[in-house]
Amino acid sequence: MKSKTVSILKAFGIFLIILGHSLDETSFLRHVIYGFHVPLFLILSGLVYKKSNLSLIDYVKYKFKKIMVPYYLFGIISIIIYLIVAKYIGETNPVSLSNCIFGLIWSNGENGFMRWNLPLWFLPMFFVIQLFAFYFKKTNLSNKKLSIILVLNIIISIILYDIVKITNLPLCIETAVYLFPFYIIGIMINQNLDFSKKIIVNKKVLSFLIMSIILVISIVLIYLNGIIDYVSDQYRIYIIFMLLANLTCIPIIFLSYIINVDSNKLVFIGNNTLYILCIHKFPIMFFKKVCPIIKNYSSFDSIGIMISIFTLILCSIFIYLFKKILCYRKW
Repeated sequence: MKSKTVSILKAFGIFLIILGHSLDETSFLRHVIYGFHVPLFLILSGLVYKKSNLSLIDYVKYKFKKIMVPYYLFGIISIIIYLIVAKYIGETNPVSLSNCIFGLIWSNGENGFMRWNLPLWFLPMFFVIQLFAFYFKKTNLSNKKLSIILVLNIIISIILYDIVKITNLPLCIETAVYLFPFYIIGIMINQNLDFSKKIIVNKKVLSFLIMSIILVISIVLIYLNGIIDYVSDQYRIYIIFMLLANLTCIPIIFLSYIINVDSNKLVFIGNNTLYILCIHKFPIMFFKKVCPIIKNYSSFDSIGIMISIFTLILCSIFIYLFKKILCYRKW
Protein backbone atom coordinates (compact mmCIF):
# COMPACT_ATOMS: atom_id res chain seq x y z
CA MET A 1 0.00 0.00 0.00
CA LYS A 2 1.27 3.48 -0.84
CA SER A 3 2.89 5.27 2.07
CA LYS A 4 0.66 8.29 1.37
CA THR A 5 -2.46 6.18 1.82
CA VAL A 6 -1.13 4.75 5.08
CA SER A 7 -0.23 8.26 6.34
CA ILE A 8 -3.75 9.50 5.56
CA LEU A 9 -5.22 6.48 7.35
CA LYS A 10 -3.00 7.27 10.35
CA ALA A 11 -4.29 10.86 10.26
CA PHE A 12 -7.82 9.47 10.36
CA GLY A 13 -6.78 7.17 13.20
CA ILE A 14 -5.28 9.92 15.35
CA PHE A 15 -8.42 11.99 14.83
CA LEU A 16 -10.45 9.06 16.16
CA ILE A 17 -8.12 8.85 19.18
CA ILE A 18 -8.59 12.56 19.89
CA LEU A 19 -12.34 12.31 19.31
CA GLY A 20 -12.61 9.36 21.68
CA HIS A 21 -10.87 11.42 24.38
CA SER A 22 -13.06 14.46 23.69
CA LEU A 23 -16.46 12.79 23.87
CA ASP A 24 -18.48 12.10 26.98
CA GLU A 25 -18.11 8.58 28.39
CA THR A 26 -21.79 7.84 27.69
CA SER A 27 -21.52 8.80 24.02
CA PHE A 28 -22.56 6.20 21.41
CA LEU A 29 -19.92 7.57 19.06
CA ARG A 30 -17.19 7.15 21.68
CA HIS A 31 -18.38 3.62 22.37
CA VAL A 32 -18.01 2.69 18.70
CA ILE A 33 -14.65 4.44 18.23
CA TYR A 34 -13.12 2.60 21.17
CA GLY A 35 -14.04 -0.69 19.53
CA PHE A 36 -11.44 -0.32 16.78
CA HIS A 37 -9.29 2.85 16.86
CA VAL A 38 -6.21 1.32 18.56
CA PRO A 39 -6.38 -1.88 16.45
CA LEU A 40 -6.45 0.31 13.33
CA PHE A 41 -3.08 1.84 14.26
CA LEU A 42 -1.55 -1.57 14.91
CA ILE A 43 -2.81 -3.05 11.64
CA LEU A 44 -1.35 -0.05 9.79
CA SER A 45 1.96 -0.56 11.58
CA GLY A 46 2.03 -4.18 10.48
CA LEU A 47 1.04 -3.12 6.98
CA VAL A 48 4.20 -1.05 6.51
CA TYR A 49 6.66 -3.21 8.44
CA LYS A 50 10.05 -3.68 6.81
CA LYS A 51 12.81 -6.22 7.09
CA SER A 52 15.72 -5.18 9.29
CA ASN A 53 19.38 -6.16 9.27
CA LEU A 54 19.99 -4.73 12.74
CA SER A 55 21.12 -6.99 15.54
CA LEU A 56 18.73 -7.43 18.46
CA ILE A 57 20.70 -4.97 20.64
CA ASP A 58 20.87 -2.32 17.89
CA TYR A 59 17.20 -2.85 17.08
CA VAL A 60 16.18 -2.36 20.72
CA LYS A 61 18.32 0.79 20.94
CA TYR A 62 16.75 2.17 17.75
CA LYS A 63 13.19 1.49 18.87
CA PHE A 64 13.88 2.82 22.38
CA LYS A 65 15.18 6.07 20.95
CA LYS A 66 12.26 6.36 18.53
CA ILE A 67 9.43 5.44 20.91
CA MET A 68 10.50 5.50 24.55
CA VAL A 69 12.61 8.69 24.49
CA PRO A 70 9.56 10.75 23.39
CA TYR A 71 7.51 8.87 26.01
CA TYR A 72 9.83 9.87 28.86
CA LEU A 73 10.36 13.39 27.54
CA PHE A 74 6.67 14.21 27.15
CA GLY A 75 5.91 12.25 30.31
CA ILE A 76 8.19 14.49 32.39
CA ILE A 77 6.73 17.61 30.78
CA SER A 78 3.20 16.31 31.42
CA ILE A 79 3.96 15.60 35.09
CA ILE A 80 5.27 19.15 35.59
CA ILE A 81 2.18 20.66 33.95
CA TYR A 82 -0.13 18.32 35.87
CA LEU A 83 1.35 19.17 39.26
CA ILE A 84 0.97 22.89 38.51
CA VAL A 85 -2.59 22.91 37.13
CA ALA A 86 -4.25 19.89 38.82
CA LYS A 87 -5.92 21.92 41.55
CA TYR A 88 -7.19 24.50 39.05
CA ILE A 89 -8.97 21.99 36.78
CA GLY A 90 -11.03 20.31 39.46
CA GLU A 91 -8.76 17.29 39.91
CA THR A 92 -9.95 15.44 43.01
CA ASN A 93 -7.34 13.43 44.91
CA PRO A 94 -4.45 14.43 42.58
CA VAL A 95 -1.57 12.01 42.05
CA SER A 96 1.49 12.79 44.17
CA LEU A 97 4.90 13.50 42.62
CA SER A 98 6.29 10.15 43.79
CA ASN A 99 3.35 8.26 42.29
CA CYS A 100 3.64 10.28 39.07
CA ILE A 101 7.27 9.21 38.77
CA PHE A 102 6.36 5.61 39.57
CA GLY A 103 3.64 5.77 36.90
CA LEU A 104 6.17 7.07 34.38
CA ILE A 105 8.59 4.24 35.14
CA TRP A 106 6.00 1.44 35.42
CA SER A 107 4.31 2.72 32.24
CA ASN A 108 0.87 1.20 32.72
CA GLY A 109 -2.14 3.48 33.11
CA GLU A 110 -4.19 0.85 34.91
CA ASN A 111 -2.73 1.72 38.33
CA GLY A 112 -4.15 5.27 38.08
CA PHE A 113 -0.73 6.97 38.29
CA MET A 114 -0.67 8.23 34.69
CA ARG A 115 -3.44 10.80 34.96
CA TRP A 116 -0.89 13.44 34.00
CA ASN A 117 -1.16 12.20 30.38
CA LEU A 118 -2.96 8.87 30.15
CA PRO A 119 -2.81 8.54 26.32
CA LEU A 120 0.95 8.01 26.64
CA TRP A 121 0.24 4.40 27.72
CA PHE A 122 0.21 3.55 24.02
CA LEU A 123 3.93 4.24 23.53
CA PRO A 124 5.43 1.67 25.96
CA MET A 125 2.84 -0.86 24.75
CA PHE A 126 3.84 -0.15 21.14
CA PHE A 127 7.51 -0.44 22.08
CA VAL A 128 6.86 -3.96 23.40
CA ILE A 129 4.96 -4.83 20.22
CA GLN A 130 7.94 -3.68 18.18
CA LEU A 131 10.15 -6.00 20.22
CA PHE A 132 7.74 -8.86 19.52
CA ALA A 133 7.96 -7.94 15.83
CA PHE A 134 11.75 -8.30 15.71
CA TYR A 135 11.35 -11.97 14.80
CA PHE A 136 9.20 -11.05 11.80
CA LYS A 137 11.76 -8.51 10.64
CA LYS A 138 14.47 -11.17 10.49
CA THR A 139 12.45 -14.04 9.02
CA ASN A 140 10.51 -14.59 5.80
CA LEU A 141 7.16 -16.00 6.88
CA SER A 142 4.54 -17.56 4.62
CA ASN A 143 0.83 -16.91 5.05
CA LYS A 144 0.51 -20.37 6.58
CA LYS A 145 3.16 -19.70 9.24
CA LEU A 146 1.71 -16.26 9.98
CA SER A 147 -1.74 -17.82 10.37
CA ILE A 148 -0.36 -20.37 12.85
CA ILE A 149 1.39 -17.65 14.86
CA LEU A 150 -1.79 -15.56 14.79
CA VAL A 151 -3.94 -18.42 16.10
CA LEU A 152 -1.39 -19.24 18.82
CA ASN A 153 -1.25 -15.58 19.86
CA ILE A 154 -5.05 -15.44 20.11
CA ILE A 155 -5.17 -18.67 22.15
CA ILE A 156 -2.50 -17.36 24.53
CA SER A 157 -4.40 -14.07 24.83
CA ILE A 158 -7.66 -15.86 25.65
CA ILE A 159 -5.89 -17.89 28.36
CA LEU A 160 -4.21 -14.82 29.86
CA TYR A 161 -7.32 -12.65 29.63
CA ASP A 162 -10.13 -15.03 30.58
CA ILE A 163 -8.40 -17.60 32.80
CA VAL A 164 -5.19 -16.20 34.32
CA LYS A 165 -6.51 -12.61 34.20
CA ILE A 166 -3.06 -11.00 34.00
CA THR A 167 -3.16 -7.23 34.44
CA ASN A 168 -1.08 -4.11 35.15
CA LEU A 169 2.32 -5.39 34.01
CA PRO A 170 5.15 -2.88 33.39
CA LEU A 171 5.26 -1.33 29.90
CA CYS A 172 1.70 -2.63 29.33
CA ILE A 173 3.18 -6.01 28.37
CA GLU A 174 -0.15 -7.80 28.80
CA THR A 175 -1.89 -5.27 26.54
CA ALA A 176 0.82 -5.77 23.92
CA VAL A 177 0.13 -9.52 23.98
CA TYR A 178 -3.62 -8.97 23.62
CA LEU A 179 -3.21 -6.53 20.72
CA PHE A 180 -0.27 -8.08 18.85
CA PRO A 181 -2.61 -10.15 16.60
CA PHE A 182 -3.61 -6.91 14.87
CA TYR A 183 0.03 -6.27 13.95
CA ILE A 184 0.26 -9.77 12.48
CA ILE A 185 -2.93 -9.18 10.49
CA GLY A 186 -1.37 -6.00 9.09
CA ILE A 187 1.61 -8.03 7.88
CA MET A 188 -0.73 -10.57 6.29
CA ILE A 189 -2.66 -7.83 4.48
CA ASN A 190 0.64 -6.41 3.23
CA GLN A 191 1.73 -9.78 1.85
CA ASN A 192 -1.56 -10.24 -0.01
CA LEU A 193 -2.14 -6.64 -1.04
CA ASP A 194 -1.37 -7.08 -4.75
CA PHE A 195 -4.00 -9.81 -5.07
CA SER A 196 -6.56 -7.67 -3.18
CA LYS A 197 -5.80 -4.65 -5.39
CA LYS A 198 -6.63 -6.63 -8.53
CA ILE A 199 -10.04 -7.55 -7.14
CA ILE A 200 -10.74 -3.97 -6.06
CA VAL A 201 -9.65 -2.47 -9.39
CA ASN A 202 -11.75 -4.91 -11.42
CA LYS A 203 -14.79 -4.70 -9.15
CA LYS A 204 -14.48 -1.22 -7.63
CA VAL A 205 -18.20 -0.45 -7.20
CA LEU A 206 -19.03 -3.93 -5.90
CA SER A 207 -16.01 -3.82 -3.52
CA PHE A 208 -17.11 -0.43 -2.24
CA LEU A 209 -20.64 -1.69 -1.53
CA ILE A 210 -19.46 -4.89 0.17
CA MET A 211 -16.88 -3.10 2.35
CA SER A 212 -19.43 -0.42 3.30
CA ILE A 213 -22.02 -3.02 4.30
CA ILE A 214 -19.46 -4.95 6.39
CA LEU A 215 -18.39 -1.70 8.05
CA VAL A 216 -21.94 -0.72 8.99
CA ILE A 217 -22.73 -4.19 10.36
CA SER A 218 -19.50 -4.32 12.37
CA ILE A 219 -20.18 -0.89 13.92
CA VAL A 220 -23.61 -2.05 15.07
CA LEU A 221 -22.12 -5.23 16.53
CA ILE A 222 -19.37 -3.25 18.28
CA TYR A 223 -22.04 -1.27 20.07
CA LEU A 224 -23.90 -4.44 21.06
CA ASN A 225 -20.69 -6.09 22.31
CA GLY A 226 -20.21 -3.49 25.06
CA ILE A 227 -17.69 -0.86 26.08
CA ILE A 228 -14.00 -1.55 25.34
CA ASP A 229 -11.18 0.01 27.35
CA TYR A 230 -7.54 -0.64 26.47
CA VAL A 231 -5.98 0.96 29.55
CA SER A 232 -7.82 -1.42 31.89
CA ASP A 233 -7.70 -4.32 29.41
CA GLN A 234 -11.48 -4.64 29.18
CA TYR A 235 -12.35 -6.36 25.91
CA ARG A 236 -15.59 -8.04 26.96
CA ILE A 237 -15.43 -11.38 25.12
CA TYR A 238 -11.90 -11.23 23.71
CA ILE A 239 -12.43 -13.30 20.56
CA ILE A 240 -15.53 -11.28 19.63
CA PHE A 241 -13.63 -8.03 20.21
CA MET A 242 -10.85 -9.32 17.95
CA LEU A 243 -13.31 -10.31 15.21
CA LEU A 244 -15.32 -7.06 15.29
CA ALA A 245 -12.26 -4.80 15.38
CA ASN A 246 -10.89 -6.53 12.29
CA LEU A 247 -14.26 -6.42 10.54
CA THR A 248 -14.17 -2.65 11.07
CA CYS A 249 -10.52 -1.87 10.35
CA ILE A 250 -10.05 -3.97 7.20
CA PRO A 251 -12.99 -2.38 5.30
CA ILE A 252 -11.72 1.08 6.33
CA ILE A 253 -8.28 0.26 4.89
CA PHE A 254 -9.66 -1.01 1.58
CA LEU A 255 -12.23 1.78 1.32
CA SER A 256 -9.36 4.28 1.64
CA TYR A 257 -7.68 2.59 -1.30
CA ILE A 258 -10.89 2.73 -3.36
CA ILE A 259 -11.62 6.39 -2.52
CA ASN A 260 -7.92 7.33 -2.91
CA VAL A 261 -7.83 10.64 -1.01
CA ASP A 262 -4.76 12.80 -1.67
CA SER A 263 -3.89 15.56 0.81
CA ASN A 264 -0.46 16.76 1.87
CA LYS A 265 -1.92 18.21 5.06
CA LEU A 266 -3.33 14.84 6.06
CA VAL A 267 -0.04 13.18 5.15
CA PHE A 268 1.77 15.61 7.47
CA ILE A 269 -0.65 14.77 10.28
CA GLY A 270 -0.27 11.05 9.61
CA ASN A 271 3.51 11.30 9.70
CA ASN A 272 3.41 13.04 13.08
CA THR A 273 0.85 10.96 14.95
CA LEU A 274 3.35 10.06 17.68
CA TYR A 275 3.84 13.70 18.66
CA ILE A 276 0.15 14.52 18.32
CA LEU A 277 -0.59 11.59 20.63
CA CYS A 278 1.88 13.01 23.17
CA ILE A 279 0.44 16.53 23.34
CA HIS A 280 -3.25 16.35 22.39
CA LYS A 281 -4.45 15.95 25.98
CA PHE A 282 -3.58 19.54 26.85
CA PRO A 283 -5.81 21.33 24.29
CA ILE A 284 -8.63 18.92 25.17
CA MET A 285 -8.12 19.63 28.87
CA PHE A 286 -8.23 23.38 28.18
CA PHE A 287 -11.42 23.19 26.11
CA LYS A 288 -13.28 20.81 28.42
CA LYS A 289 -12.21 22.10 31.83
CA VAL A 290 -11.00 25.68 31.45
CA CYS A 291 -12.59 27.38 28.45
CA PRO A 292 -15.76 29.02 29.88
CA ILE A 293 -17.67 28.98 26.57
CA ILE A 294 -17.24 25.24 26.00
CA LYS A 295 -16.82 23.45 29.33
CA ASN A 296 -20.51 23.62 30.30
CA TYR A 297 -21.53 21.96 27.03
CA SER A 298 -18.63 19.51 26.57
CA SER A 299 -20.89 16.47 27.06
CA PHE A 300 -22.55 17.05 23.67
CA ASP A 301 -21.17 15.00 20.77
CA SER A 302 -21.19 18.02 18.46
CA ILE A 303 -19.02 19.95 20.93
CA GLY A 304 -16.71 16.95 21.27
CA ILE A 305 -16.26 16.82 17.50
CA MET A 306 -15.46 20.55 17.43
CA ILE A 307 -12.96 20.14 20.27
CA SER A 308 -11.30 17.28 18.37
CA ILE A 309 -10.99 19.29 15.15
CA PHE A 310 -9.55 22.32 16.96
CA THR A 311 -7.20 20.09 18.94
CA LEU A 312 -5.90 18.35 15.82
CA ILE A 313 -5.38 21.69 14.08
CA LEU A 314 -3.59 23.23 17.08
CA CYS A 315 -1.33 20.21 17.56
CA SER A 316 -0.48 20.14 13.85
CA ILE A 317 0.35 23.86 13.80
CA PHE A 318 2.47 23.54 16.93
CA ILE A 319 4.45 20.59 15.50
CA TYR A 320 4.89 22.32 12.13
CA LEU A 321 6.19 25.52 13.73
CA PHE A 322 8.37 23.58 16.17
CA LYS A 323 10.04 21.71 13.32
CA LYS A 324 10.24 24.78 11.12
CA ILE A 325 11.64 27.25 13.62
CA LEU A 326 13.97 24.95 15.54
CA CYS A 327 14.93 22.76 12.56
CA TYR A 328 13.61 19.89 14.62
CA ARG A 329 14.42 16.42 13.34
CA LYS A 330 12.76 13.11 14.06
CA TRP A 331 14.39 10.92 16.66
